[in-house]
Amino acid sequence: MCGWKLYHGRYTVIKILGMGGFGITYQARDEQLHRIVAVKEFYPCTCVRRETGTGMVLPLKDKRQMFEHLQRRFREEAEIIRSFQKTPQILDVYIVFDENGTSYYAMEFLTGESMQQVLDREGRFSWARLQNVAAPVLESVQILHERELIHRDISPDNIFLLKNGDVKLIDFGSVRNYVEADHFTTILKEHFAPPEQYINKSVQGPQTDIYALCATFYYVLSGKLPSASAQRVADREGTDSLVPLHTHNLDIPDYVEKAINKGMKIQVSERFSSVRELREALFPAPPSNSMEHIRWLVCTEGAKKGCVWAIGKNQSITVGRGDNCIIKYASDTGGVSRNHCSFYHHESSTVFVKDNRSTYGTYLNGQRILPGRWYLVNERDRILFGAEVFSVR
Repeated sequence: MCGWKLYHGRYTVIKILGMGGFGITYQARDEQLHRIVAVKEFYPCTCVRRETGTGMVLPLKDKRQMFEHLQRRFREEAEIIRSFQKTPQILDVYIVFDENGTSYYAMEFLTGESMQQVLDREGRFSWARLQNVAAPVLESVQILHERELIHRDISPDNIFLLKNGDVKLIDFGSVRNYVEADHFTTILKEHFAPPEQYINKSVQGPQTDIYALCATFYYVLSGKLPSASAQRVADREGTDSLVPLHTHNLDIPDYVEKAINKGMKIQVSERFSSVRELREALFPAPPSNSMEHIRWLVCTEGAKKGCVWAIGKNQSITVGRGDNCIIKYASDTGGVSRNHCSFYHHESSTVFVKDNRSTYGTYLNGQRILPGRWYLVNERDRILFGAEVFSVR
C-alpha cells in the first residue's frame, strides 16, 4: 500500500497504522497542505475482499446489504466527529470521501499513546496523575451529551494522551443520539459497559457513559479490571463482586472512591444524572472560608474590565463565546473565538493558560502561545486576546 494515492492524489499512503474488524487506518501525507494525516478506510473484513491490481473493495456474495448498512454507519461516525472540528478534546476529522468502492475519512495524526498503553507499561495511576487526564475527558464527554449524543465505548483504549500533554477522546463508532434512537446495538467492552448496554431495547443516556467513565477510572487507579456489570447483576442479593477501590490503592481520596462507586451503580437512577455532577464530585470546590485554595482571574482591560473570577485548586475556567464557557462573551465580540482559551489552577497553586486552537490566538506577554499547550502564568504576566487583557492574582 506504500505510495498508494487517494482522493484524486491528495493523500499518499505511507504505511498501515492499525487494522480492526471494520477498518484499516493508514498514515498518509497530505500533498496539498504538506502535513501528515491519518486516513481510515472502511473495510469490514468478514464481508468484503480487495480486488488484486485495482485495490477495489468488493462485497462478498450475499453480503452487499450488510456492507451498505455498515458503510452508512461508518460515514455517520465520520460526520459526527467532523461536526466537532476544532474542539480541542475531540479528534479532528478533515474530510469524508468515497473511493475504491468504499468510504474513507482523513483525520489529524495523533502523536502519543493510549491510556491503556501507558497503563500496560507503567502500571496504575495515582489520583494526582489521573486527575489531569480525567478533567479533559469529562469535558469532552459533556460536550457530546450537550448534543444529545452518547459515546458508548469509553475505555482506556479510547483515551489518547498526546506527547504535548493534550488528551483526546477517540473512536466514535458506537456513538448514538440517545433521544432519537429506539434501539442500540450490543457491541460493548465487557468490563466497562453498564448492564443496560447489554440489551438492545434498553433506555440508554448520559448515565451509560458515566458508568464507563467511572469503570475506566477504577481500572486506571487500581490496575485491576472491574467486575463486569453482567456478573454484578447476577450476584446474590446483598452482595457485589466489585472489589472496593481502596483495596487496590490506599492513596485514593475518600471522595474520589465515593464518586466512582456512585457512577458505577447497577441501577441507572442511582448514578450521577450528568457528567457535571460527576465532575463536581471528583473535583469538589474548596470550602468558602478556605481562601488559600483560591486564585483570582482578573480582567484589567476590555469588555469585562473589572470582573473577577475565582478558580479553586484543580479547577479550570473556559473563556469564549460558546454556551459552555464560564467566562462568556457576546457573539459579536471581536477577536474572541467560540472556545477561545482555558485557565487551570493546579494543586501546586500555580495557574496555567492554554489556547484552544482559537482563530485569533492567545498572547502571553505579547507572544502568541502555541495552541493546545499549557503555559505557566505568573502574577505579573498579561494574557491578551482581542481587546481583552487578563491577569492572575
